[in-house]
Amino acid sequence: MVLRGTNLARREVGVPPTEPESEFEGFQSWIEKKYKINSGQSWAKIILFYSMDEHEALERFFGLFEEYLNWKESSEMNRRAS
Repeated sequence: MVLRGTNLARREVGVPPTEPESEFEGFQSWIEKKYKINSGQSWAKIILFYSMDEHEALERFFGLFEEYLNWKESSEMNRRAS
């Protein structure tokens, strides 16, 4: 919730996203597609749902985020090549 509120406030006052924030854009929709879920739940709740506990969810997050970044980089490279 805090991240969403911070991002909304920054957009409202016209502050552009930082590089790390830009890397995170699209993660929510990527998680929804990966898990075939369109429930309106946050990426954090989706990851927790598919984990045994919060510790596993945190570990899973880092693996999923790395997978997402690789997917995003590959997608961008394919767009540039087209």
